[in-house]
Amino acid sequence: MDEIDEARWTEAADLLDRAGEALAECRLDEAQGLAESARDALAAVLGVDHPDHANALDTLGAIAAAQGNPEAAVVQFRAALAIYDACATDEEDAAVVRPLRAETLANLGEQLMRAGHADEAEPLVRAALTEAARAYGPDALEVSRFHNQLGVFLRFGGRYDEAEAAYLRAAALRDANGEPQPSTHFHNLSGLASARGDFVRAEGFARAAVAISEIRPLDGLSLGTDLCGLGDALAGQARFADAEAAYRRGLSLFAASGRADHPEVAYALHNLGDCLAALGQTVDAERAYRASIERKQAAFGADHPEIAATLSNLAALYAETNRMDAARVTSRRAVVMAQATLPPDAPIRQGVEAFARSLRRAPAGRRP
Repeated sequence: MDEIDEARWTEAADLLDRAGEALAECRLDEAQGLAESARDALAAVLGVDHPDHANALDTLGAIAAAQGNPEAAVVQFRAALAIYDACATDEEDAAVVRPLRAETLANLGEQLMRAGHADEAEPLVRAALTEAARAYGPDALEVSRFHNQLGVFLRFGGRYDEAEAAYLRAAALRDANGEPQPSTHFHNLSGLASARGDFVRAEGFARAAVAISEIRPLDGLSLGTDLCGLGDALAGQARFADAEAAYRRGLSLFAASGRADHPEVAYALHNLGDCLAALGQTVDAERAYRASIERKQAAFGADHPEIAATLSNLAALYAETNRMDAARVTSRRAVVMAQATLPPDAPIRQGVEAFARSLRRAPAGRRP
């Protein structure tokens, strides 16, 4: 084996550390440039099969995820995982890369879920939890993140009891290790309560999340996301004016953070559209839905199930304003998209199909 140039290795590692710092501070363009330089330098010094090169790929994947580009993140995480797998040739090597491999499995599973590949994501998410428990011990604080990530996956799959158990297990590990609960814990519990239709409870959790994020703001993305969660809880209680204010404040924070193309913006616009439609502001609601669809297409591609959800709500708006031909065409597009990408029991698909059935029962020119 050729002798490694330690000085060049140190320089490359420093680049990667600086990329991680820039990512943590949400300076994403700077982070990407540093990470790409580190990746190339590490490949030149160590070769493309070294775990440090995989670490650079992981960082690039995390940057792509932060930029709201799950497909690009998946490419980077897959490449990193292949290197870690190849490095684990015996138990000693496996023990070294196990924590890194657990993180990559979790990240890959999360981004596959966001890209609409839930069937492929679940085994990876569960494998990440198993690998983390082996790496750190099942009761370690580090394992809490993996339970939480499993909860997010289960909640979006409509498996609410399992999701709650995962969230509470993560919280118990933080408590046992003397760690305060982060805003994401309350945000996730709020989303779960909203999904179950318990919007009063959801509001309480959402306000707890907002309070924590306002004390420790980073770049507006976390606080903006928590405000939109509060908007969801308020809208569920038919407090639409309050919900609109929460969504608009969240959107202003997203814009101020330089993350106007992040998927969270698309989700917020969708929910704002629902709120505006309920307030009878149909022109503004349609504008919000179309902006949401545009951003979802840019982030996820043309056929993501999240797009189907917004298309279906846009179709409902058309029906509410007696544009029945446009409603049926748009609803059919949503159904085709949902059926192509989601299993029959997925909540989005069920909602899209239920609305399409209501349209078929409505006479021409009449609302369903």
